[in-house]
Amino acid sequence: MLDTQYQISKFIVYPQQVIDFQPTSEHPTLTIDQTIRNISQQNWASIIGVKNDLSTHDLTQVIKLDLTNARVEYRIDSQTQQALPYYRFEGKATLADQKVVEVDVISPAIKI
Repeated sequence: MLDTQYQISKFIVYPQQVIDFQPTSEHPTLTIDQTIRNISQQNWASIIGVKNDLSTHDLTQVIKLDLTNARVEYRIDSQTQQALPYYRFEGKATLADQKVVEVDVISPAIKI
């Protein structure tokens, strides 16, 4: 919270749940180029975020992805309780109706 002088008067931090994982196996990481080929050839990706209004876009009709930034993040598989690496991309999706929306896309960073 800020006071009338724009000074912080109250600051609350909610801790993230920390989970201790032990490596169970090693898998070679896919290159970003291979991951992008997998996305374009086999649809190995999910759009997990849209920076525009979702109600007006049919995300099943993506005809082009222009991916820019990438980073690796780990996601927990709820069935196996394994932490798996994924590439998270930012970029723009062109839809069949020619609308362009900013999206976040994830794709496995290892062969699954």
